Amino acid sequence: MGLQALEIHRKLGDNLRIASTQDYLARSYVKLNNHKNAAESYEDSANHYEITELWRDAAYNYEEAANMWASIEQDVNALHCVSRGVKCALLGGVPSRAANIITEFSSNYMIENFGDFYLQIIQEFVKEPQSASFSRFMINFSIYCKRHYTENTALFRDGIESLIKGLPGDSHANISNALAVGIEQASEKIYGISDLDNLASNIIRSFNHIHYSSVPGGIKTWTMGMDWHKPIIIQIRCISNEPIVERIAMALSLILYSDGSLIEKVISDLGGCLEEGFSLQITTQKEIEQQSNIKIGPTGGDQVMPASISETGVPWDQPQPPTALIIHDNYEAVADWTTNPGNKAFVWLLMIVHGAFVAHCVHKSRQNIPELPLKSTEFCKAVLL
Repeated sequence: MGLQALEIHRKLGDNLRIASTQDYLARSYVKLNNHKNAAESYEDSANHYEITELWRDAAYNYEEAANMWASIEQDVNALHCVSRGVKCALLGGVPSRAANIITEFSSNYMIENFGDFYLQIIQEFVKEPQSASFSRFMINFSIYCKRHYTENTALFRDGIESLIKGLPGDSHANISNALAVGIEQASEKIYGISDLDNLASNIIRSFNHIHYSSVPGGIKTWTMGMDWHKPIIIQIRCISNEPIVERIAMALSLILYSDGSLIEKVISDLGGCLEEGFSLQITTQKEIEQQSNIKIGPTGGDQVMPASISETGVPWDQPQPPTALIIHDNYEAVADWTTNPGNKAFVWLLMIVHGAFVAHCVHKSRQNIPELPLKSTEFCKAVLL
């Protein structure tokens, strides 16, 4: 019946009915494990949805067609459908679907010449950032840029600048979070250390209560005023001049400031904020060991963690020293999704900073807040997923 109906719709030139009938046939072929016919029907359905400018339906069926073609190793056809699906998703105003399509397939294929699609997706995302989190997409974008940087050395910079343009005004935290993830995943290859000061200056122009100071040969410092029920000032200082330290300081500043309401809620649930300030100093394992002649051993049981954070034990009725965040020697290797996909290095780092900040604000040792690990995990999920 489906094939007979399809023939009639073709004779009548009814594009919408051709699309819906081919969609029905494709689903039937999938149930029969006939992937070739399913791929052909999904692609033809998508093509006719595209003709009728039903962009979202077209994007969905192009993605399904790409999956079917990939399952029978017809890579050329699969990549053609990926390209068409991304374009239709952008035309349909759903950059999150475009991101999902390109993210799924670029992890399995060395997709070339997709840089323009990545930039279009980012530019569409900043128009409606509340539609979806783009943190995972920025990880994939950084992977693509590292693999193809010789073809377009400015691609990553263009993507970062597109996100920054979306920051002014009442920007959604999703933009700041995506920007933070992109900065953390950057490398000298795609974003040189000589450009980090300019990047910081561009970021702070978009916020009223974030300040950045950088003196040649001095300590680079981020200062944020949190407009909470009880206002608090956060200061993040780069004790090391290592690029990874500067990038992490920048990423943490964006997240702590833009997602401050989530942190304030946790602090409120634990009794409210008792502090007026929090100082975080970031350095590296290598520099700490050189200065103290003390070897920093593995933490977290048998697993070598990518970062650790201090807890002084100074009584709360006395002035509190800065909290030290130590970036371990293995951090960059562990955190790079290009060589270590699926890693949780930045998640771990953000969790321990969140926990230290909350404990500091409520004047409790982290060990004395049994629900804190769960609260920190929930915060990371909200920010990074």
